[in-house]
Amino acid sequence: MDKKTFSSDKDGSVKITYKLSKDAAVTVNIYDESDRRIRTLGTQVKTAAGFCSAEWDGKDDEGKFLPSGAYIYTLEAVSDAGEKTKYDPADQTGGILLEIRKPVLDTEKGEISYVLPKAGMVRIRAGIKEGPHLRTLIDWIPREAGANFEKWDGKDKAGLIDLFQIPKREVYIFAYSLPDNCMILKSNAANQDRVSADKAEYRLKTEGYADPKYKHALHEKAICHEPEFEVTFPQSLPRTAEGIPIVEENKPVPVKVSISEKDRRHIESARFEVMFFVDTVFLFEDEEGFTPFTYIWNTQGLSPGEHVFTVNIMSYDDHCGVETQKVMIRR
Repeated sequence: MDKKTFSSDKDGSVKITYKLSKDAAVTVNIYDESDRRIRTLGTQVKTAAGFCSAEWDGKDDEGKFLPSGAYIYTLEAVSDAGEKTKYDPADQTGGILLEIRKPVLDTEKGEISYVLPKAGMVRIRAGIKEGPHLRTLIDWIPREAGANFEKWDGKDKAGLIDLFQIPKREVYIFAYSLPDNCMILKSNAANQDRVSADKAEYRLKTEGYADPKYKHALHEKAICHEPEFEVTFPQSLPRTAEGIPIVEENKPVPVKVSISEKDRRHIESARFEVMFFVDTVFLFEDEEGFTPFTYIWNTQGLSPGEHVFTVNIMSYDDHCGVETQKVMIRR
C-alpha cells in the first residue's frame, strides 16, 4: 500500500494486497490505535498462491463505520502442510521519531506546510518563545508521507490572541512513524469506544521492537493527548455584560484550576507543573502541581482595562493543556 489514506465515504473500501508463495488458509485482522481487534476480513480462507487481496470498508465486525484514525492490518497464513506464517511489522517499523522537512508558516495563506519522510502521527503546537503554550493545532493525528498542509488562522485556543502579529511566536512540529502495515481512515463516524474492556481482543506484540521508540508511541492512546482543565474566578466577583470577571486593582484574587475527571488520574500519576501568564508575560510556576490548584493572583502594577489570563498545565510525560480568558481590572 503506497498511499495509506482512504475515505469510507468517498472511496468505499481499501485494498490490502499481498503475495503467497504457496496455497494457504489466510486470516486478515484489523486493529485500532489501541491494538484492539475490530474486524476480521476472513478466517482461514483458502487462497491460491500468487498475488492476493482483501478489501476493508472501514467498518467493524458489527457493520458500523469506524471513526477516523490509524488502523493496523495483520495477515496469518497456514499452508496445506501446516506451516504458519504471520505478517505484522508494526513493532519494527512504527514509533520511530521522524525528521520534519521544509516546515514553513505562511501567515498570508494561513497555512503550515511540512514534509514527512514516512507516514506518521503528528502533533503541532503554537506558542510564544519563553512564554505560554497557546494552542495545539493537531494532537497526534495520522498524516501521509510527503507534503502536508494544515490550516491555521493564527489564533490561540480561545481566539483571543493573534500569534501572526507576535514576532516571538513559535510553531513546533513533532512526528513518529506509522507502521508499514497501517492504513489511515477518514470517516464521518463519531469517535466513541465501541469495544468493552472485558471483550476486547488485543494484537500480540512481535519480536524486534523498533529501537529506540519515541516516547509518545509507547503511551496508551486513550491518555496520549493534551489535558483538559477549567480555570475559574470567584463567583462573588462582578462581571461585565459579556461575562468577563472584574478584578479590583491591587487586590489579590484566588484563581482555581481543576483538571477534568477523565484526565485527572493520568496527569496526577505522571506529575505536572502549573504555569500562569498575563498578557503572555510569565507570572508564576509551581513544579509540583495538584488538582484543584488555587493561585492567589496579585494584580499590582497592571493598568485598568482588559487583560488576557493564561494557564498552562504541563505533564512530565510531555502533554500540555492551555486555557485563556479575558479579565477586566478596575480601579
